[in-house]
Amino acid sequence: MQDVSVSEGDIALVHALEVNPRATWSLLGEVLGVTPMTVARRWARLFDQGAAWIAVLPGPVAWHSFAMIGINCASPRIDEVAATIAQDPLAITVEVTAGRYDLLVAVLAPDMATLSWYITDRLNRIQYITSTTSAIATEVFSEGSQWRIGAISRNQEHDLAPSSPGIRPTTPDVSEVDRELINALSYDGRMSFGDLASRIDRNASTVMRRLDRLLKHGLVTLRCEIASSLSGWPLHASLQFRVSPQHLGEVGRELAKWPEVRMCVALAAERNLMVSIWIRNASELTLFEMKVLREFPHVIVVDRTLDLRVMKRTGHMLDEAGRSIGVVPIDLWSQVQPRQAP
Repeated sequence: MQDVSVSEGDIALVHALEVNPRATWSLLGEVLGVTPMTVARRWARLFDQGAAWIAVLPGPVAWHSFAMIGINCASPRIDEVAATIAQDPLAITVEVTAGRYDLLVAVLAPDMATLSWYITDRLNRIQYITSTTSAIATEVFSEGSQWRIGAISRNQEHDLAPSSPGIRPTTPDVSEVDRELINALSYDGRMSFGDLASRIDRNASTVMRRLDRLLKHGLVTLRCEIASSLSGWPLHASLQFRVSPQHLGEVGRELAKWPEVRMCVALAAERNLMVSIWIRNASELTLFEMKVLREFPHVIVVDRTLDLRVMKRTGHMLDEAGRSIGVVPIDLWSQVQPRQAP
């Protein structure tokens, strides 16, 4: 893939789409002070080069069977194992790491039975895996759709924010048509309603109504992603902490607000809090750790890991620069029967 560079205007557009992934070109142009044609052209270039994309992943109501899995492999086969896992629709993110584990995998399942099958059965069938360590999330304090790259003002964010009401508490079923829509949208989260309708052989009004329903009920989330090599934070790292139960919620909620933090989750494990961060260089990992201990002296740092490569992020296959080169849609609702799965 050719070398890619981004301008300040490109980064501002990414931030705007982090706030409102399907904002109209007119609204984006108005808020960013350029013409709709300019923002459309910028996005087309970023998307075509794999530099930025709109990912589709399960929404808040689906994050009840989520696990972080550390995997060790026979050393010559790490990339092979990572590539195999990356093809699984339940594997959201697959990272090749330097640290305690060879791979760190985020898995989201429709229920605990499926998550249990994935951990105890599916992974055991993959050749060259030598050991796994799983930790199930008990609370998600933040995840990547809430992260901002920091290129536009609060007022601009306010002007871009969707006007739709908050997520409704009910959890309707996801139909086969909904699954087709989610999978089609996974390849291009800004695909027009007309193009989506053509893809799934439905009319545009049906597509619009169903997508609105999926978003309002928290069944899916749209997230603007950027290649980490172009973001200003090219390195990814994870830290695991031991926090007393009475302080866990407070620490998790506070860390979730820090600008480096992409994800912060409580885990049902001895290491009961995990954060994933984006940093500019390896030395910032130590600085972040020192800051955590200064702010929360009762917290114990148990482990820290640097990513060597992210092979898959939010359903997108990535090259070594973190650019999207393919899609494996995240599909919690596929008719996978544990006893029949490969």
